[in-house]
Amino acid sequence: MVGTTRYCPKHSLSSSTSIGGTKKVSLKKIIDLKPDIIIANIEENDKEDVEELMETFPVFVTYPKNYNDSIEMLKKFQILFGLSEKINITNIISEGMKYITASKIKSVTYQPRVFYPIWKNPWMSINNDTFIDSMISLAGGQNIFRDSKDRYPTIDIDTIDNLNPDIILLPDEPYKFTVQDKLELMKNMDKNKIYLIDGSWASWYGVRSITGIVQLQQILIDDST
Repeated sequence: MVGTTRYCPKHSLSSSTSIGGTKKVSLKKIIDLKPDIIIANIEENDKEDVEELMETFPVFVTYPKNYNDSIEMLKKFQILFGLSEKINITNIISEGMKYITASKIKSVTYQPRVFYPIWKNPWMSINNDTFIDSMISLAGGQNIFRDSKDRYPTIDIDTIDNLNPDIILLPDEPYKFTVQDKLELMKNMDKNKIYLIDGSWASWYGVRSITGIVQLQQILIDDST
């Protein structure tokens, strides 16, 4: 790994060069690094930047919208990096997820209704065409905005209040929600259970999905039953 953004996990990547943020990468730094391949993401990276880099380097563009998409993406990575014959990480993840989700959810009949915001000012959430929604479902919850026509619906406090979610999950990314946000929501929704959580639990792909599901289930199933 020769180059990463400042939002990439820092462990094991300390020797790589920072090429900026996901929205504003340094094209000069990337070009100077002369990478063999670049991995980009449709939602995170600027289209013009990606197209410019494609003129010089092979670029693998990712766009997983749900858990199954993320597994397919990892399968392509295994082939791309010649790992498919050494270790089948996708099988390990898939089997691990099946065991974790089944062992908890098979005996649960209650499916808590969940509000999961991704932004504030304005408040924004996610519909069922997102990886986060699929993780909430796998963990035993039901996203209250899953049927929205917008992938990232913009809502207001009154709408949230009227929908009366059972549980509210406030992640620390892409917007860093704080105790103040929790207190603000509690003014109108004091009966709801509101949790400040690690955003990676619901939004990071790969092996972290297993940890994410375990953590989300502790809230959605263990704490709500």
